[in-house]
Amino acid sequence: MTPSAATPFRFYDNRQKYLQFVTTTNEKWKVAERTAEELGDLRPEPPSLRLFDAGVGDGTVLAHLLRAMHQRYPTLPFYV
Repeated sequence: MTPSAATPFRFYDNRQKYLQFVTTTNEKWKVAERTAEELGDLRPEPPSLRLFDAGVGDGTVLAHLLRAMHQRYPTLPFYV
């Protein structure tokens, strides 16, 4: 058995196949919706709400989450 045959194929190891998957499915939208649901559990304290973004992807999830944050906390400033 060759090393490549012994190691199973992992979908996320192939960038082209992964990018095709995320651009042709609603995965990003579902991640953003699920993340936005967690906003209800937050109890932000002044002066602001801080959000950490790992900086991966094209910003689709971050943009959706920021819209949801502004909808839920319209007067609270955010630090990203």
